[in-house]
Amino acid sequence: MINQLQSNRFVTTLFKDLNRLRYVALLMTDSPAKFIGNDLTILLDSKQYSRLLEIIGSSENVKSVTLLEKPFSADITINFYDHSSLHLVVLTAFVRKGLKYMDEQKVLSTLVINDHGIKVPQSGYNFEYVILQHLLNGVNVGEKYREHFSAYSREERSKIFLHMRGKYAFEINVLDDLYCFEEKTYSTIRKRLNKLKSNSLLRRLIRDVFYLPYFFINLYNSHRIKISFKPQHHAPMKSASSAA
Repeated sequence: MINQLQSNRFVTTLFKDLNRLRYVALLMTDSPAKFIGNDLTILLDSKQYSRLLEIIGSSENVKSVTLLEKPFSADITINFYDHSSLHLVVLTAFVRKGLKYMDEQKVLSTLVINDHGIKVPQSGYNFEYVILQHLLNGVNVGEKYREHFSAYSREERSKIFLHMRGKYAFEINVLDDLYCFEEKTYSTIRKRLNKLKSNSLLRRLIRDVFYLPYFFINLYNSHRIKISFKPQHHAPMKSASSAA
């Protein structure tokens, strides 16, 4: 644990600083300390992206930062002087291969604060994000997420059930029916998402255009060259409203 001390401090400080921003932590099942050495994913208001970079750039013990950007997300690897590191994924919109799969504004507007003082999605959106991240990638939901949701009260699980049934018209009896990947479930999700107004052919084409310049930039910087950024000059990523 000694070689993770600096990254540990960083995560603790990061969430304190993020309290001033409009964000939610995604895939959150434990305290911040449990994420040391692993991926940390947050959804952030696109207008505050530069502020996040400023927070990271001014943090203590940060040796280098590697930044790989896309129109609606960024991969940030933070390396510390004690050789520990943290991989931070920042989303500004729920877009996957041009397909908008959730409404980030609704998620941000209905956030709750968990027992660790961290902003997380309301339980229905929290469950939906976990399910989509697994099933759209063709894999079963991980055991730690199953255990996390099994600890919810019966009333809370009922609310999640109604949320998922209402949005996707699933033919399920309990939430556990969604944990294992099945082609039928995958097909149901895709069909419902394709019917959304935000996923019209025109809007998906517009999103695809946004990816073009990033494709060539990342192709040129294929090794993710370490950079020193100046947040005050950094252009914000595309917002959800411009993509939908």
